[in-house]
Amino acid sequence: MYKTFNMGVGLCVVTPPSEVDAVLKDYRRGGFEGRRIGSVEKGEGVVVGTKRIA
Repeated sequence: MYKTFNMGVGLCVVTPPSEVDAVLKDYRRGGFEGRRIGSVEKGEGVVVGTKRIA
């Protein structure tokens, strides 16, 4: 399937940092896998890792 379909992130939920643990707990209770993959910070442009992409 990885050769045919985009098996990427799937669904993203943006939530305040104080709610991350509660959201992940709810997802896992529902039988889904979840993890924190990033953060939103004040600034300009888009940076992924150490690379500016926009």
